[in-house]
Amino acid sequence: MQDFEDQLLGQLPALRRYAWALCGDVERADDLVQDVVERALNKRQLFQQGSNFKAWIFTLIRHQHINNARRKVIAFEEFHDDEHISPSTTDQGNTAKDMSSALQSIDEQQRQIVLLVGLEGMSYKETSEILNIPVGTVMSKLARGREKMRDWMKSQEKSHLRTVQ
Repeated sequence: MQDFEDQLLGQLPALRRYAWALCGDVERADDLVQDVVERALNKRQLFQQGSNFKAWIFTLIRHQHINNARRKVIAFEEFHDDEHISPSTTDQGNTAKDMSSALQSIDEQQRQIVLLVGLEGMSYKETSEILNIPVGTVMSKLARGREKMRDWMKSQEKSHLRTVQ
């Protein structure tokens, strides 16, 4: 099934970008991609030839990311019941960090939509297939997510201007 492996290899750069944007950390992103590649190879018989491979593999990475997040929450709750974790601060002048923080400021589904459409250039239809939601929901959540990110960026800019003055 060389065609499957070729398709998988062809998606690795996009999977790494998406994973990095989801995780915000290169090491965790690489681990996520590795888990997904292993899972895809083990479940290759579930892929239906002729269907959208990109949508299938991005659905796998999305589900793996959600599963990892759930495990992390459960582990945190088990071992750190009384601790308070404060969000990390970002460097004001660093656009990449600001953008990453803006992405983290929106809810998970909006973030996934912004990343799939904006970063990966997927169509609304492909995004709706991956997330298993209607196209109209993709469009509205994309608009709301982008607006929230713009608002977050503006608030950071105003905050930065106040500290400089």
